[in-house]
Amino acid sequence: MNIRSKLTLVMILISIVPVSAIGFRAYATIDSELRARTKDQLISTASRQESRISDILQPKTEGLLKLGSQLDYQTALSKFINNGSRTALAEIDDILNEYESDSIDVESVYLTDTEGKALAATNSSLVGTTLAENLYKPIGTSERSLKLQQDTNGIIRLFISTQQRVEGKEIGYLTSVYSIGDLTEKVRDNTGLGTTGETLIAQQNESGESISLFALRFDTAAAFNTNLDSLKIFSTQEEYYQANDYRNEPVLIAVTNVNLTDWKLATKQDISEAYGPIDQLRAAVISAVVILSVFTIVIAYYITRTFTVPIQELDKAAESIGKGELSTRTSVNRKDELGTLANNINTMGERLETFVADIEAQRKRLETVLNNTQESIIALDAAGNILLTNYATKDLTKVSPKELKGKLFDSIFTWKQKDKEFKVDYRLPGVQHYSNLTYTDSEGGDHSVDIVIAGVDVGKEKQAGETQTIVTIHDKTAEKELDDMKVDFVAMAAHELRTPLAAIRGYVDLVGRKMPKSAGPEVVEYLERAMHSARELAGLITSMLDVTKIERSSLELHYDKVDIAAELKIAVENVKFIAKDKKITVTGHGPEKDCWVNADQVALNEVINNLITNAIKYNNEGGTVDVFLKKDGNKYVLDVKDNGIGIPARSMGNLFTKFYRVDSGLTSGNQGTGLGLYISKSIIEMHGGTITVDSKEGVGSTFTIILPEFDASKVKNDESKNDNDTRRKRGWVTKSITR
Repeated sequence: MNIRSKLTLVMILISIVPVSAIGFRAYATIDSELRARTKDQLISTASRQESRISDILQPKTEGLLKLGSQLDYQTALSKFINNGSRTALAEIDDILNEYESDSIDVESVYLTDTEGKALAATNSSLVGTTLAENLYKPIGTSERSLKLQQDTNGIIRLFISTQQRVEGKEIGYLTSVYSIGDLTEKVRDNTGLGTTGETLIAQQNESGESISLFALRFDTAAAFNTNLDSLKIFSTQEEYYQANDYRNEPVLIAVTNVNLTDWKLATKQDISEAYGPIDQLRAAVISAVVILSVFTIVIAYYITRTFTVPIQELDKAAESIGKGELSTRTSVNRKDELGTLANNINTMGERLETFVADIEAQRKRLETVLNNTQESIIALDAAGNILLTNYATKDLTKVSPKELKGKLFDSIFTWKQKDKEFKVDYRLPGVQHYSNLTYTDSEGGDHSVDIVIAGVDVGKEKQAGETQTIVTIHDKTAEKELDDMKVDFVAMAAHELRTPLAAIRGYVDLVGRKMPKSAGPEVVEYLERAMHSARELAGLITSMLDVTKIERSSLELHYDKVDIAAELKIAVENVKFIAKDKKITVTGHGPEKDCWVNADQVALNEVINNLITNAIKYNNEGGTVDVFLKKDGNKYVLDVKDNGIGIPARSMGNLFTKFYRVDSGLTSGNQGTGLGLYISKSIIEMHGGTITVDSKEGVGSTFTIILPEFDASKVKNDESKNDNDTRRKRGWVTKSITR
């Protein structure tokens, strides 16, 4: 950033930042207050509306209950039940008609038996008829309920029903029917919620859907039984929240229960109206900041131009001199600090022009880089003679750079890989990489190293004594020692954990055996959980020990002639009871016998079991797992394919590394150590085979094992087989771990 830009930025910051801070602070305060006020308004409106609705419903309900408990009504009902007296029904008719005449808003009252047959009614045409269940019976198992329902004429009414009992015997139901004009009036009153405000009352139908009970302000044509699921009135416990209404418009909504009913009352308002002032205020603040920024930039441009033009000219002159154009001079002629700087730049150019021939920049730069590099760097000529080394080479070889110079590279450096001599060719073109080599220095010290050999292209024919190759040696001895220490620590920790773990398992088992029969089921469950966790920990410890053996190359396999088809068939059968819990189908495809390979039977079985178990664990309920076996030339190919959750692309590169676990968002709740696939890969490679995976997230995964067919020449008489019964009976622990 140049000086003009910096000065302009400073002026903008000085003028705009305070104004912007105040404006946005005011905006944030008003925004917070308006949101809080909107919330309080909606909640209080919902509460007032519910109170007004309850004030209408309560006297109606209490009136019907009072009617059902009247002495003369109870007496007449008892007579009818005990004697079947029609006189008693006439008395009940009179009582119901008297109640209807005393209640202004009652449209009809009727008594039905448990099957819906009208025994008495203010509307004589109903007597003797059997009513639809929804016209007399309370909702669900309730003894009393209020509900809106279309009557026999298709008109929506309020039905209040209560169960009738006499002398402890269920008789039927007493129902009063009301018009809903007074309720509709209260619901339609939006109590100052603006042009988009609305009050809704909803109920859940038998299918669990939220449906409207009264007219909708913006959809009056389909008011009754309109689906309101999008408002989440019954699916949330929150009192105030955002949702989309039946118009698919985002709204703010407050919800409360309606007393005496299973209804819910909601008051809502469009977000665009509720927060409209916030949007206007935000636009005003942004406009003010933009206008002020433009004005400030214009003023800053004119102010800074006076100072920056000569500075830019001096900058160009200095840049030109820095690029090697030492004859460049500046024409700035001022009697101030800038003029002094211009004179100094011109003087510097003259002096550089005088002394440039004496500067050996390349040599000094090369020496600085080489001698401050931690890697050993060696320059060779075409014959392999050492031309140059850095200080790090002395630390590696224990030989001084002076003694190394002129000697053949191969006479100083001899390499080994896996305890075998290894030849490094420094004459190959391009860049060559060699890893995991061992070098012994002049004092007998061993070093683990990686080598990079790069040919030097100077654009012309190389002359004798010119550098042809650069050898870079990275000494990883300290890193390898640290890795060995880690492996030793893991092995030691695993061995030390076995003893206390065995004690824990023993005591838990002992407690389980001696537990009194009076112990509750939760105690048994706790002991089973403890034993399960102990078994999982034992599996983890064994896996850690197997990993250390693999790292140290001390793990021995015992190869026999193994029928992989037969083993595979057994493995598929063994996991079917596990798959049954998730309703997963496991199917084997291919031959069932006579597919022979050189293998350690226990180790191979555990690899197969691990892959099939993983396919089940990481599958969806009702999924499938298909295991394919086929012969391809002199190799057998085993595919374990599932249609489960798949593996993210970002995890594929690390899937077979130690302790790597796929992102928990896709583990479907499965837990593991991240050792299973690492151990499986090591086992298969020790068998001379390969294991790969092809997966797509959300589609499924296919793990493929390729093993060479049986070769009798590779089977040796294993005299130690009997000495390893413990290991072979235990097997590998890959079956208890996951990806």
